[in-house]
Amino acid sequence: MLAFGFGFVPDEDQFDDEVDSTYVNLVTDTGIRVWGSATDPLSRHDPLPPSPKARVEALRAAAREIEQQCAPGEVPHHVRPGVINIDDDLATTQRPAEVIAREFALAVNAERTMRADPDTFLEMIVQLSPDLARQMRDTYIPRTLAGRSDVHIIRTIAETGQPIALGGPPGSGKTTLVREALGDELIIVPCSTATTWPDLVGLHQPVPGDEGPFKWIDGPLWRAMEQGRPLLLDDAGALHQGVQTALHPALDTRRSIDVIDRPGTQHLQAADGFTLILTFNPGNGPGLSEPVRNRMALVIEVPTDFATAHQLEVPTVVIDVAEALKRRADADRADGLDRWVPSLRELLAVRDLATAVDVEFAAEALVSKAPTLADREETLALFRRRFGDRFAAGGALVSGATHQSVPSTW
Repeated sequence: MLAFGFGFVPDEDQFDDEVDSTYVNLVTDTGIRVWGSATDPLSRHDPLPPSPKARVEALRAAAREIEQQCAPGEVPHHVRPGVINIDDDLATTQRPAEVIAREFALAVNAERTMRADPDTFLEMIVQLSPDLARQMRDTYIPRTLAGRSDVHIIRTIAETGQPIALGGPPGSGKTTLVREALGDELIIVPCSTATTWPDLVGLHQPVPGDEGPFKWIDGPLWRAMEQGRPLLLDDAGALHQGVQTALHPALDTRRSIDVIDRPGTQHLQAADGFTLILTFNPGNGPGLSEPVRNRMALVIEVPTDFATAHQLEVPTVVIDVAEALKRRADADRADGLDRWVPSLRELLAVRDLATAVDVEFAAEALVSKAPTLADREETLALFRRRFGDRFAAGGALVSGATHQSVPSTW
């Protein structure tokens, strides 16, 4: 059983290692809430929903509530939340709350708790439960950045209103990460080289069924700033440099925009809660301008994560080939070559095909997705090393590729 929370000694005259003097506030992965004195705690059991997604969200909400109660400025401001693993047998007694509280207090006083945030707590729950991991294979699995959950980092920085950029190949999980971190409040705008400034701030548009004058419709950037909501400009690296320049006041400390064509109010100061998140694919479009990058509080690289692919049950043989392609791409990048590496999105599609048909068919489908003949031949050769020369012999899905040998180190 995992428990997330914090413990503290409220009276400075007491010894820190006395369990009798320790207070706790925690939640377990089974939905047991425990708070108060470690020797005589209060508790309740919140039954968890049967749906894996709903179960995780319920635990996340409980953990976030506890984290907020441990925030700087609150009474025990010096304590940080942590996680411990409690023996399930200890928690099956007639008085489980007292046992859990005491074990947590002992761990806190002995400094045996692992510092964690709510998303790390949820990640540990999923990792320690193969059944839950299997049931949640289509949900986002947080990754670790500098010892912290990527979801927690995005959420924490967004709450300050500072802008964030995420770069990485298509399908690596950038958009999914932001959606997971910011939830239903998030406004998402798919960007392209054709996206204009009026597309973002608003323009006059015809009203269906009305032959009168066009009506002004506010764009997503104006709405997000006015309503205090996070805005994701997806693939912002494709935006024309002029559009990126127009974003500068919204990205820096001014947090404002001016729209001279708008009827009525033309100057807008962002409400609390507004933040801008930009994603970009290196090599696709103009890329983020240097002034835009300079205004980012954080630029995160989101590569294809093969550990996540393992957790999401992508066939091992497919991950092995993808990792070999990644090593080749890294080696070729030094020579200025841009080589294809399957994205996490493509690997998950292979997983689903393997479930529906079989692994070899799914692997052949992956070969067919390689963008160039050279990439297809390399990928085909890697799979033939694993499946044998019979692999894709019919050529139904793989066009143009021939049998190639590859270095044994790949």
